[in-house]
Amino acid sequence: MTNPIDAFVQKLKDCNCNPKQTRTGWNAKCPAHVDKNPSLSLSVGDDQRVLIKCHAGCSNKAICEALGLRTSDLFASKSKPAVTKTKRKPAENLGYGDGDTTVYPNVEDAIAVYERKLGTVSMRWCYRDASGVPIGYVIRWDTPTGKQIRPVSRTNDGSGWTLAGMTTPRLLYRLPELLAASASALVYVVEGEKAAEAACALGIVATTTTNGAKSADKTVWTPVAGRDVVILPDNDNSGEQYADDVAKLASAAGAKSVRVVRLSELWVEMPKGGDIVDFLEHRGGEQESVRKEIEALVVDTSEESLVAAEKVVEEDSRKQKSSGLIVDLVHDLYQMKQTHKHEPFAVRRDGSNIAVSLSGTGGKFKDEIAFEYRKYSGYVMNSTAFTDALSALRGEAMNATPESTSIRVGMIEDEVVLDLGTNCGAAVVVGANNEWKIRQRSPIIFQRTALVGQLPMPVSGGSIDSLRKLLNVTEETWPILLGWMVSALIPDMPHPILLLGGGQGSGKTTAARFICGLFDASDVPTRSQPRDPEAWAISVASGWTTVIDNVSTISDWWSDALCKAVTGDGWMRRTLYTNNDVSVLSFKRVIVLTSIDAGALRGDLGERIVLVDLEPIPQEIRKTETELNRAYQEAHPTMLGALLDLLAKVLNKIETVKLDQLPRMADFARVLAAIDTTLETHSFALYCDQANRIACDVVESDPIGNAIVGLMSNREEWIGTSSDLLSALKPEDAGRDWKVTPRGFASKLKRIIPALGIQGIKITPPSRNDRPRNYRIETTVGPSDNRRGEKQDPFATDCDSGRSDVSDGRDSLISGSDQSGNWAEL
Repeated sequence: MTNPIDAFVQKLKDCNCNPKQTRTGWNAKCPAHVDKNPSLSLSVGDDQRVLIKCHAGCSNKAICEALGLRTSDLFASKSKPAVTKTKRKPAENLGYGDGDTTVYPNVEDAIAVYERKLGTVSMRWCYRDASGVPIGYVIRWDTPTGKQIRPVSRTNDGSGWTLAGMTTPRLLYRLPELLAASASALVYVVEGEKAAEAACALGIVATTTTNGAKSADKTVWTPVAGRDVVILPDNDNSGEQYADDVAKLASAAGAKSVRVVRLSELWVEMPKGGDIVDFLEHRGGEQESVRKEIEALVVDTSEESLVAAEKVVEEDSRKQKSSGLIVDLVHDLYQMKQTHKHEPFAVRRDGSNIAVSLSGTGGKFKDEIAFEYRKYSGYVMNSTAFTDALSALRGEAMNATPESTSIRVGMIEDEVVLDLGTNCGAAVVVGANNEWKIRQRSPIIFQRTALVGQLPMPVSGGSIDSLRKLLNVTEETWPILLGWMVSALIPDMPHPILLLGGGQGSGKTTAARFICGLFDASDVPTRSQPRDPEAWAISVASGWTTVIDNVSTISDWWSDALCKAVTGDGWMRRTLYTNNDVSVLSFKRVIVLTSIDAGALRGDLGERIVLVDLEPIPQEIRKTETELNRAYQEAHPTMLGALLDLLAKVLNKIETVKLDQLPRMADFARVLAAIDTTLETHSFALYCDQANRIACDVVESDPIGNAIVGLMSNREEWIGTSSDLLSALKPEDAGRDWKVTPRGFASKLKRIIPALGIQGIKITPPSRNDRPRNYRIETTVGPSDNRRGEKQDPFATDCDSGRSDVSDGRDSLISGSDQSGNWAEL
């Protein structure tokens, strides 16, 4: 079979086009037009097809027809054009792209995709940058159903071409020719590339914008600065609108003068939508005479057109004055600030101390300023003027000293501040002096999202036991729940995850809603389990507390995300429509989970969990949702006041708390100890017991943990490498359930070491200088005496020698938990 490029070169030789081979391909005279110089370039594509390019603008079809070929002869086979697999978000699509985001190696490959759908190209127009490099094409097809226009544009990094419009702001058509023209030459602006080419054929300087009348404001007009501009609009309403838009933009860009010249004055019966192409055809194609007619019309253009251009400048001046007035008005009402993450915001000089975001288009801030502007000036605020003013305000904010903002709770020195979510910006300041006060203006800056709801004004003198009556919480776990709620009001500390467990019908969802709503009301009190890290990060960062209802399983990625959310997490992604800017979410939040059975827990997550057991609700005392909500709303102010009373007492005593040993969540443990001192409870001891029980469950649900317990059941010490240990642990009849691989063994072992330590098995990993890389495993006296092979009550550990015994119901902190330690019901 003949190679397509060889056949094509031979055809060129037969037509005396003098093809000559170069380092990258061939050069030849174009057979489709009279050509004194070699303007045709040839090369071979990745799929062996012929790539041709006439630098004078001849189409592939015209070139092939001149050689007696078909465009299909350019291909070695019927295979599709070669494309790269790189994907990117396309630039603005001009409204007529096909949604293909593939990046093609060259423009011919990209156009070939369209040609398979629309046939042979009728015309194409190339947009170039100031140095003459092609950056995009607008291509036309004349099909039986009418003309079809499609875009092709170069990627931002110049690596290839896509089936999408050029990125904004766009460049003027024939920009290099415009820049090279004499400064005294008139610049004609027409509508459409075809009209621009017809105008240039007259010997004048002409340009246009991509997508015609729809995108004048998306184009850079600075090249017309200091020049006399003549606009030749199409003979219809859209043409007049285009002329008006171009006049404003050219004037704003610094044009020396702007005239609007209508060809209908030379051709009274000019059809609707007619342009310079139709006018030239009407005049019989006499280019010289047409040019003289247009130039004479320009000279005779009435002064009204020039006055109109001056009015445009005057209107822009008014907008600038309006923008300045808006900036002054905002300064009277607000101070400009920025966060430590460089997010600009504004804060009222008086009234609520709430951060108002200056990002985006303004939102509610824009509505407020529009109202104030109307009151001040008596006029309606111009949206364009506000946009300009907002940009100036953002710039001012980015020069301010970064300041901290808080969501719902914050600290000022040693005092806790609670945002009540009211329109006036009231807040409660809780001090270490055993009292709290309501301040009409918060002493710190709060940030609010749609998830921050309004709390009632707290009332002192109430009892937190009112909440206990609305929840079916077991008596022994109630002090732990109190401690968790108090800790949730203390920012800048890790907060353990509250896991509300119980069987079906135990009121877990209602309990979660009441508990969190007491101090962090929200219109979305509970949410579903997240599907991916991005959705999780956005959801958690937007509020102080997050309640995930009906948890069924906890995946590995979510387990890690939960751990980081309570101790401090950050999440980053690229800012939309940018290459280098990134958006950062950083947060430390309060998490609540409700579940009947959450499945096996990983060790690091188990260390960050607090269990609260909910008892089943008997049918004879069950209440309706309406009755519960009414009782809760009536008691809400006094319950909140009682919680703040307890918080104040804890803040007063927490610095004096001394503990011999601290569990993983040490800050939370100190809060429990302070509550025990205040209320004479034993929440800290119960929390230690919970840690033992959770560690037992973690070990028993982990295949490595179970295997190590079995290995050490009849010995006090084991020493060996990780390979030796894996061999010793792997059951002889290991099936598919044994999913431990040598590569993942070390990381899995690290996660289970803390839980095994609580259960009486100490594992010492090898040191860096230990060449044999031996692990040392020892049994110690603890909750489970593995040396005797007996499993004892995990609550037997005495975390507080002075505490009284835990209730007889302690065998099941989790309703329905079986004796193996697996959680049958949460």
